[in-house]
Amino acid sequence: MVIDDNGMVHGASGKFTGRVPAQPAEQLTPESQAWTPPYPTVADVDGHATVEDDGDNQICECGNNTYTEDWVAADRNGQMSADSAGSSDPDEFTICPECGRVYTNADLFDAMDTPAPAFARLDTRSAAFIAALEIYNREEYGQEPRDVCPTHGGAWGGDATCTTCTGADGRALEKTA
Repeated sequence: MVIDDNGMVHGASGKFTGRVPAQPAEQLTPESQAWTPPYPTVADVDGHATVEDDGDNQICECGNNTYTEDWVAADRNGQMSADSAGSSDPDEFTICPECGRVYTNADLFDAMDTPAPAFARLDTRSAAFIAALEIYNREEYGQEPRDVCPTHGGAWGGDATCTTCTGADGRALEKTA
C-alpha cells in the first residue's frame, strides 16, 4: 500500500483504493490508511458535497440531497448500516445512493466552510451494492424489496423499466414478468 502526496491510497498493484480521511497526520493509523471498500468501486473518484447554511441539507455533486433520495449511513468499515444513521462519529461514512460517492462524516461536518471531497465511489450497479441498499432501506424506512432487472440486478423504475440498462434498441429495458 502506498499513499501519494495527495492522500490517495494505492494498493500493492498500484491500483487506486481510496483517499485517506481528512484528519491530522498524528491521528492516522495503519487501519485507517488501509481502508478496503466493502462493495465494488469505480475508478472515477471525483466530486464533492456541500452543506447549506442551515446545516440541514447536504448536496452531492450528482444533485442528490437530503430532501430527494437522502443519504445512506455507513459504519467505520464503509458497510451500509441503519445503526449509523444520524451518527456524529467523524470516522463513519455517508454514501450517496444515487451515484455511489462516499464521504467521511468528518469532511461533511466541515462542508459548510469547505466542500467535502468524495472519499471513494461505489459501483451502484453491482449486485453487492444493490443488495446492501435494499437491506438498508428495509431497516431504515421499512421499504419492501423490489423486483430487480435480470440483466444486472438494477431496480425497476415506477414505469416498469430498468433504471440503469437499456435494450438493444437503446430504449429502457421493460419488465416482462
